[in-house]
Amino acid sequence: LLAILCAVALGVAFAWIVLMVQGLNSDLREANEARDALAKQVAQLGEKPVAGPPGSRGDPDEAKPGPRGPRGPA
Repeated sequence: LLAILCAVALGVAFAWIVLMVQGLNSDLREANEARDALAKQVAQLGEKPVAGPPGSRGDPDEAKPGPRGPRGPA
């Protein structure tokens, strides 16, 4: 009986996790579509959108160390 209860509880937990992941996937898809629509509107108004479709972040710059910060207390 205990094994059956544990199996049912495990199944319920797994189903809950699957449903949550599907919900998050849907939310992310909607957010990406809204971002893309906003970027398109900004471009239509003649401005350069800050956000755009995935992969539109530009070319990576050469990595350089920044300036040295102030010395901390001894």
